[in-house]
Amino acid sequence: MLRLRTLERLFVLISLLLLSSDLLPLWRRISGFDFSVVEGDPLQRAVFAGIFTVSFLLLILRSRRTLDTLRAGIFLWPLLGWALLSVLWSEVPEVTIRREIALLGTTVFGIYLASRFEHGEFLRLLGWTLLISVVLSYLFIFLIPDWGIMEDTRGEAWCGIYVHKNGLGRMAALAAIVFLLLTRSEPRRRYVWWSSLILAIGLLLGSRSATALVVLISLLLFLPVIKILRMRYDLVIPLLIMLVMVAGALTWFISTNIEKLLEILGRDATLTGRTYLWEAVIFMASQRPWLGYGYEAFWLGWDGPSALVWQSISFQAPHAHNSFLDLWLTLGFIGIGLFAISYLTALGQALKSLKKTEEYLALWPTIYLLFMLLYSISESSILRQYSVLWVLYVAVVLGVDRGSYRTDVRAKREGIKRYAVTTDIQ
Repeated sequence: MLRLRTLERLFVLISLLLLSSDLLPLWRRISGFDFSVVEGDPLQRAVFAGIFTVSFLLLILRSRRTLDTLRAGIFLWPLLGWALLSVLWSEVPEVTIRREIALLGTTVFGIYLASRFEHGEFLRLLGWTLLISVVLSYLFIFLIPDWGIMEDTRGEAWCGIYVHKNGLGRMAALAAIVFLLLTRSEPRRRYVWWSSLILAIGLLLGSRSATALVVLISLLLFLPVIKILRMRYDLVIPLLIMLVMVAGALTWFISTNIEKLLEILGRDATLTGRTYLWEAVIFMASQRPWLGYGYEAFWLGWDGPSALVWQSISFQAPHAHNSFLDLWLTLGFIGIGLFAISYLTALGQALKSLKKTEEYLALWPTIYLLFMLLYSISESSILRQYSVLWVLYVAVVLGVDRGSYRTDVRAKREGIKRYAVTTDIQ
């Protein structure tokens, strides 16, 4: 039994590593293998098909717990169903169907994580996975610089085991947050996690990813707010009012000094061309505002509607660099509304769970939901197949309430056992 549990954890670790890194794309680049954007990558499909199949079989073996987990996703399933239904109006139905299957598999893996692991155990597995990614990235940077370092507009930038520096920055920011939580929840290994945190911040700075840096600083500034939310209600209101006033002052300062701040971050007023891209994307999305072009049926290079966007900008964008614009493009306003319902419901449950316990691990759902929201402003992370960000979102949405419930049940059981022992002694 112990060996099976070890194998299962090894399976999760390897799966998360492949989902959170660009090891497969790097292997393609090294081997010189090429593929069509429309047809997709057969190697990626084959590897993840195996992972998703194993996840599905493990869910069947724990059917009762799986059903409990599925019931927790009452506000998530309409969004997924709408994405699947979009094949009816997709620009390229065959592409939509193929990528919908991949999205279902990615979601299945998230369901498996939510049903199998509590917050603490899962966060440790995620921490070890991200630590392996950090170590591998440093090895690539210093031992194989041709792969681990890329040319940026401002010079050289680290990319590690990722195809682009922004990928490294994104995972380094996520790793820093996870390591910080683990320093407080695992005191016996706090030196390991503090060291890992320093390494992750080093990668983030080396990647020169301004988005990752802003996201990490924003989340660190949010941590004191969580302490406010755990206080008595008569103290929360005045403190929140003060916080709103401070936020308003910061907003005014940023808006009046935006050009200087962007210059410090190495960005221009167009956010490295993103504003031009967003203008073109908004125009295309407004042509089909309610339904969109169908799931993953827009960004198909010169063979899809994205060709019109590419013609109007100076670079070939792989996506809209904004999750909500991409969601509008593919699933319309209805898709955005369905996602907003699932997100706000999960965030409400996460904030509510903070009042139930003082455990540091209870911060994870709230922190991750905020991480995903902040990253969605400049990157695409919602309803993405083969994406660890979507896997974690599914796991958080399905596990935020169940995780706290199972912790409460365990505490009650331990309390009953202690009472029984005390009674026997007396």
